[in-house]
Amino acid sequence: MMLMILFKDALIFTFDENKPFKSGNILVKGDVIEHIYFEDKKINGYKEINCSGTVALPGFVDAHTHLIQSFGRGLMENMSLTQWLEHIWQYSLDPESSYYSTLLGAIEAIRTGTTTVCEMITECTAPDKVVQAIKNSYLRGVVSLAVSDFQEGEHTPLVSTDKAAERTKSFIEKYHNSSEGRITTKISPVGLPAVTIELLKISKSLADRYNVGLHLHACEGKIQTERSKERFKKSEIEVLYENGILQENTQLAHVIWVTKEDMLLLSKTKTSVVQCPSSNIKLIDGITPISDMMDIGINVALGCDGAASSSSYDMLIEGRLSSFLQKLDKQNADALSPMQVMKMLTINGAKAANLKNVGIIKPGWKADIVFIDIDQPHIYSPNPNALLANIIFSAKGSDVKMTVINGNIVYKDGEFLLFDAKEIFRRGEELLEKTTNKSSF
Repeated sequence: MMLMILFKDALIFTFDENKPFKSGNILVKGDVIEHIYFEDKKINGYKEINCSGTVALPGFVDAHTHLIQSFGRGLMENMSLTQWLEHIWQYSLDPESSYYSTLLGAIEAIRTGTTTVCEMITECTAPDKVVQAIKNSYLRGVVSLAVSDFQEGEHTPLVSTDKAAERTKSFIEKYHNSSEGRITTKISPVGLPAVTIELLKISKSLADRYNVGLHLHACEGKIQTERSKERFKKSEIEVLYENGILQENTQLAHVIWVTKEDMLLLSKTKTSVVQCPSSNIKLIDGITPISDMMDIGINVALGCDGAASSSSYDMLIEGRLSSFLQKLDKQNADALSPMQVMKMLTINGAKAANLKNVGIIKPGWKADIVFIDIDQPHIYSPNPNALLANIIFSAKGSDVKMTVINGNIVYKDGEFLLFDAKEIFRRGEELLEKTTNKSSF
């Protein structure tokens, strides 16, 4: 029987600059929003949930993440990107640890309001376990298997070009549109420092063949970007453009060390950019020039990257840092408003991930909704613009009261309703202790 729920008396986020919130009721039938009522209305046959004292937002879209890195949190500190890469390539987990590391990351993401993850599966010998964990968490997932065929550093997990192509093909065929469409796939040649032109061309061909998008790292570290330019005699963005990688269903993570000409190519091809502020700050990568990008029409989303570098899967942290970085970098207090940040957290992320009918609370769209408790001194304001600012600049993931994914109430009032989180924590802790004890980090 199809689940039917009426979420009553929430302040619903509207994306309207003049009236960002409107009190109302959200009617969910199955996995979609059936109707929004802005008047009190008795609906028969629906379970009612009182949402007074909360704001209803579209679920956050983590547009670039590595949930599998949860077990690596705290083990690779005080490193630049170059140092960190040599360690992360040695981050090897057995299949069970891969599953629980990913699942613990998923639990943290859901707890803090994320409903969709774009999981690029790196440094992993058991990618099936990663996908299984995302499926079992009830998250919406856009999953991709990162492959590399060029020796970037001493410990790059290298395979032949043909093997990389075959692994990608098998992954797409196995997982695209699985779990009744909740899990989709993209293709991930990991990034130019670690791939050949041949693999780029094969990736583009496979993306066209299977009608899926591409998800890559690009222009993250200054040293790595300079090495790529020495190798290819042109910028990373130019190389990606010339090989057909830049397109509307491509998302590039980081994109820090770019020129104006590079950004014009991104705009021309409607390629999306994903900023990962926490990782970029911590690894001293630099600042993605997202204000300049937005000025020329580039879609910019946000990602938590992996906990081994960012330390968190809380998207509200990323939103806050993104705005603060732009204000500082541009010396402009108006840079990246709360409304722009909210779009980056939601609809922009859905666009980057090529997800249809995700990222807005409206009839006919997927019921991915996060409810935040605003009856708190650090959030509440009777002024709607101040309330939006307080959510972006003051709220924390722990202020999330309920997370709804695909019409399922996955998290509510401190409890996970569809799986045994305590048992997952218990087993995860056992495996983490074993993994950490044998780790060389």
